[in-house]
Amino acid sequence: MRKIILLLLIFLVVPLAHSVGIGGEVLRDTVIFEPHLEKTYTFAVIPNAPMTMDYQISISGDLQEYVTLSDTRLENLDPEEIGYFTATLNLPEDLEPGSYTIYIGATEASTRTGGQIGGKTSAKATIVVRSLDYNKRITADLKVSEVEEFTPIPIKLHLENWGREDIAGVSADIELHDFEELLGEVSTETVAIASGESADLFATYEPGLSAGSYIAKAIIEFDGESVEVEEEFRIGTLLVEIANYTNPLYTNEKNVLTLTLQNSWNKKVEGVYADVNIGDTKLKTTLTDIGAFSTSDIVTYWDTEGLKEGDYEAEVILHYEGQQSTEKITITLVPKPLFLGAALLIPGAASLLLVLLVIIAMILIAYHYYKKNKNRPIKYYDPRKKKSEELVEQPKKEKKENEL
Repeated sequence: MRKIILLLLIFLVVPLAHSVGIGGEVLRDTVIFEPHLEKTYTFAVIPNAPMTMDYQISISGDLQEYVTLSDTRLENLDPEEIGYFTATLNLPEDLEPGSYTIYIGATEASTRTGGQIGGKTSAKATIVVRSLDYNKRITADLKVSEVEEFTPIPIKLHLENWGREDIAGVSADIELHDFEELLGEVSTETVAIASGESADLFATYEPGLSAGSYIAKAIIEFDGESVEVEEEFRIGTLLVEIANYTNPLYTNEKNVLTLTLQNSWNKKVEGVYADVNIGDTKLKTTLTDIGAFSTSDIVTYWDTEGLKEGDYEAEVILHYEGQQSTEKITITLVPKPLFLGAALLIPGAASLLLVLLVIIAMILIAYHYYKKNKNRPIKYYDPRKKKSEELVEQPKKEKKENEL
């Protein structure tokens, strides 16, 4: 029993670091459907295990029946040896319009020189088959650059012709909204897109916008038809603000005061810190970098020895990019409870490991209790006996000779 539990712990705590790679001239390919199109891909299995191993070759995803493998298993590959195989795609006469994804995979199958405990690893190559629509069809992707306020805003519209016919002319009008009203509009050039091909349209909104969140809407016109696509975007300004902070803190304690800062700029802000003044106490925080439109924490320590419970006003001076801003926050001091009653939060794998250890401990306790009590005689209550002799041993029942 104990050996089984030990092996379980080893399996969970010490995963095998082996892996397998897959190589080839093309590891991700997009194919435009043609009737009976045939295409052959050559792949290489690249071992990364310190032992001789077998590798399973597989097909998954869509259109598996139209792919043929030269090998489904590569055996006895040494650590320095590379194994090769081919996958041949042979498409049917017709295929419903849409996008189909095929995965060509290589997976560790077994060892040849003594195994180790661990999960099998795999690698995949991807083939996408795109069957075009019988009618004219455009797909669009709109990207608006998140720039500083009141500067020109570059806009990019990526278009793909998913129809089986060429498109003679496509253009777009792009509207900018603030969730309530139309703020401005800009138009793109007109281009032609052949069947299965793509094109990019560009425009710039010269006036720019003030800091905030907005919506761009592109109305795309092509050969008498139209589609629309929207994208939400933000315009930044160099501003760092306090988004949250630790509250309450405790009296007669060296408290950790954490300030969560919000960067409202479209660029990364580096070397941000704060001076925190609470009455006559002056504190300085740690440094941090904050990504564009992101948050980050800075930390300082406040020793509240001798201070009474209540509200304390703190002046926080934020320093960033050669400038500073000041905010005021209120921190409440309360007596520290004897028992915090808070659950221990352990991220990710550590939390899972803790749960498993608790389960294993419960199994060990149950097993120990079973071994201790399995030979103890069973007692029962006999109402015919005197009160002092109420608990007596239950006689063991003899098995009948004909009982199975």
